[in-house]
Amino acid sequence: MGDFSLRLISFCAAIFAGTALIIYCSLTSWQLRRFDWFLLLLVPIFAVYGALSPGGYFFASVTGINLISVGGWGSITALQGEADPAMFAWVAYACTFGLRIAWVTWLRRGTFGRLQLALLIVPPLAIIVPLIHGLGLSKHWWVGVPLGEYGMATVYFALAMIVVRKECDTKAQLNLQQHQLNAILNQGLGLAGLLDPQGRLVVAHDIALTMVGAVREDVIGKPFADTIWWTINEETHQRIHQAVSRAMAGNCERFTVQHLHKDGGFRDIDFSLTPYRGGDGCIQYLIAEGRDISEIQRAEEALRHSERLLAHAQEMTHLGCWELDIAKRRFALSDEAYRIFGADPQNFDATYEAFLECVHPDDRDRVDASFKLSLREKHEAYEIEHRLIRRNSGEVRIVHERCEHERGTDGSVIRSVGTVHDITSRKQLEERLRQSEKMRVVGQMAGGIAHDFNNLLAGIAGCAEVLRKRVAQEAALARLADNIMSSAKIASDITAKLRSFSRTSTYQFGQLDLHRIIGDTVELMRHTLSSDIQIEIKLEAEQAVILGDMPEIQSAIMNLGVNARDAMPKGGRLNLSTRVRNFEGPLQLRFDFEIPAGRYLELAVSDTGCGMDSSV
Repeated sequence: MGDFSLRLISFCAAIFAGTALIIYCSLTSWQLRRFDWFLLLLVPIFAVYGALSPGGYFFASVTGINLISVGGWGSITALQGEADPAMFAWVAYACTFGLRIAWVTWLRRGTFGRLQLALLIVPPLAIIVPLIHGLGLSKHWWVGVPLGEYGMATVYFALAMIVVRKECDTKAQLNLQQHQLNAILNQGLGLAGLLDPQGRLVVAHDIALTMVGAVREDVIGKPFADTIWWTINEETHQRIHQAVSRAMAGNCERFTVQHLHKDGGFRDIDFSLTPYRGGDGCIQYLIAEGRDISEIQRAEEALRHSERLLAHAQEMTHLGCWELDIAKRRFALSDEAYRIFGADPQNFDATYEAFLECVHPDDRDRVDASFKLSLREKHEAYEIEHRLIRRNSGEVRIVHERCEHERGTDGSVIRSVGTVHDITSRKQLEERLRQSEKMRVVGQMAGGIAHDFNNLLAGIAGCAEVLRKRVAQEAALARLADNIMSSAKIASDITAKLRSFSRTSTYQFGQLDLHRIIGDTVELMRHTLSSDIQIEIKLEAEQAVILGDMPEIQSAIMNLGVNARDAMPKGGRLNLSTRVRNFEGPLQLRFDFEIPAGRYLELAVSDTGCGMDSSV
């Protein structure tokens, strides 16, 4: 016993009391106040005091141990030693700690149950009671904890710490989960709710309530199908009712439905009902989820409209678009691009090699070399004109392609995007324009030649007339002179017609005899067309007087004749006919051209040549 001193035991009790205060504050979420810090500061002060005071920590050695009855509180352990006035300070300090712990626990009693509160308060009180009783003893005694009903004070304390900490952790976890659940439900963009197995609404999302201007009391506990969201019409009500029934049977339901918004409009909702099963496999809840897709559907419809307009524009302009993945060497083609290539999207293997097979054999190497050159020399874009052969018809078309390259972070080309434009009709029109320009030049040349030739003919005719007068008495020579004059007259008429055909002055409208113009023009064409081309004229119109410009009409007939000649390289027949036609209503022709109702003179020109394809 002499190895222990009352001072050393008191110091250990002070450390225990300070530790207990910190633990209790942690368990009860109590913030340490100034008084608490003061009590904790006394622990090292008493430690220094015990070490520096006379006798040090081993003063007042324990000389005896007695059990002293405190009545109903049981028995307490009393340690006897040398008289030490400091014992009263130690006892008062320990009592203060015990009272402070009990007070802190009582202030935080709202966070604990009754059992927890009792387990937290009993240990400090079990220490305080014997200490207060011990104040009545002499300064030779140090009083310990009761050994009777309160002998298990330390056990209570340990049990209280375990239970309270577990309860605090559980409650904190539940609060956290509740907070997270509320955050998901009330801050998300979708609509959410929870139904019991009978289909009654038990949890409602704030946004869902706000959307219809309802409060929880209006919907909680009601059958879900009877709530304000689904009572806009009987069809919607029945649909939701049936969906809830199927979900309660274990099916997952998802569909699009409308419900009324508080602003009076309707909202399209992507809605689902999902059963939630417990550990026993039985359905405990139905999870109701919805998402307002009104804006998405409007955006999708606008996108589809834009795609239709783009596809129509591409079809009208014969302009398709494509995209080539360089790594996979595969194309993505627009509908118009498929039409230009004459390919079926379901059967066409849209690879780079398949594209080259569509290119005309004479242009294939040039197209492939141009594309590879643009990649090798890091060109940003390239364009090329080439021919292709339509897969479905074998028809040769002329296209203009333009391509731009997209590069990755390393600078290499990862994708090529381009357009393919069918310019066959444009090329044919350009060729016809060149032919027309040639005809204009030929007309100008013919006019010049006719002018010079007419001057020569004037001299020949004049000489022939003089000669005719001088040989009038000689019949044979007179006939020769008449033949010369007649031939000169015919040649003069031909040159006059050539000069009229080549005239380039402004239009001069007047009344013209179309049959006469046809006859004069045919005479010119006979000198132009080959001998294996027959010209047949069928003039059925009784009156062929029209209002027009004679050179323009002659030029049009002459152009048709020349085109017919080019279409009949081995000979054939050129037909010209006229007839009168009456239209009681407007006649709609191609290219949005309309002929008003009335009486018209029709000139038809046809031939037996190969003709033009349907695209022209």
